[in-house]
Amino acid sequence: MSEDSRMLLFPLEIRKEISEYLDFSSMCSLVRVSRGWRKVWEEPLLWTQFRLTPKHVKDLEAILNTKRFSAMRSLRLKKLTKDSLQVLKSNPHIKCLEIHFLNNKHLDKDDFAEVLSRCEALKLHGDEYTSKPSKIREQTNALFHKMAEMTRRTKKMKRLTILGHNLSHIESSVLAKVFMQVEELEFDGFMLNTEQTAAIFHNWGLENNLKKLTVETWDVAHINPAVFADFFTKIEKVSTELHEEYGDFHTDEQVEKLFKTIDDSSRLKELNVSGSEFLSVNTDILARGINKLEKVNISNTQFEFKQLEKIFQQTLVKTNLKMLDVSRIRNIPHMNDSQGIMEKVKNKVDVFINEETPKVVNDDVPLYDDSTDSGDDE
Repeated sequence: MSEDSRMLLFPLEIRKEISEYLDFSSMCSLVRVSRGWRKVWEEPLLWTQFRLTPKHVKDLEAILNTKRFSAMRSLRLKKLTKDSLQVLKSNPHIKCLEIHFLNNKHLDKDDFAEVLSRCEALKLHGDEYTSKPSKIREQTNALFHKMAEMTRRTKKMKRLTILGHNLSHIESSVLAKVFMQVEELEFDGFMLNTEQTAAIFHNWGLENNLKKLTVETWDVAHINPAVFADFFTKIEKVSTELHEEYGDFHTDEQVEKLFKTIDDSSRLKELNVSGSEFLSVNTDILARGINKLEKVNISNTQFEFKQLEKIFQQTLVKTNLKMLDVSRIRNIPHMNDSQGIMEKVKNKVDVFINEETPKVVNDDVPLYDDSTDSGDDE
């Protein structure tokens, strides 16, 4: 039996598992080995994990008309044109879409909303200083209304990232409903207005789907501390990097209530508050709350020495912590002067102190370009 024949005997499930360990270039090499291997490895289901970046509409059409990419689920576009929107409309199997520059006044807002709302994962980058903001806002407004109309029986978007877009024109109730539908959400907090922020917090119920939230520079200081705490403790993974140079976006009362509310029944398990300032937060409440979580990133955060000491003392007594990032905290180098407490903590928890620390939550999907392919698929 020839090598090609033996390869044909591998069931699709085994080949799929093998392909998940290979990068794009390696998969392209496999299809060039021989005609037999090409037949085996060009199966479309073996290429669905890759996300390509076509430069032009003709490239997009060529990719989707190629056998190996006919079941492709993920694409990254540098810009969305009228023609590329129509190509996407005729290829409903595209479920994960990233658009880097959304600045086209010629896009039909209804087609825009229809195509993008059916995605399972959508990432939109924008420029609020675009020369055509009114048209872009019409398109995003249509998209949010389309998503809000979806019922429980309708398959909803799971991951939404929208950066650089001013969302203040969207009706507060519509925005809140969409944010409650998705499982993973990332947005610029400063792109919302006060009314929208209030609607998001006050419409947050037990039925929301959100499991992961990433947001920066979100002014929530006007939110009641109890509502603030209830909101964040119902989300599994939260990353809200509040940088002091931008202003005060939360209050000490809110932070204290949050850490006081965290207990073993809370959904919140992973918290990234890198860049925050907790100097005025009650020491005991802070220590107890942090140790009720599983993964915490407090890097580059301002603490009193006694606060850090209490956090680590609590860790040695009782903790749920599995990972703690304390890099770039000025008091950390002095911790070992306190009866070697830092070394004792390291024996119980994975503690990161250096500058190369990974973030608490990092589910980024690698993006691949088709430039490594020789183009012999025609």
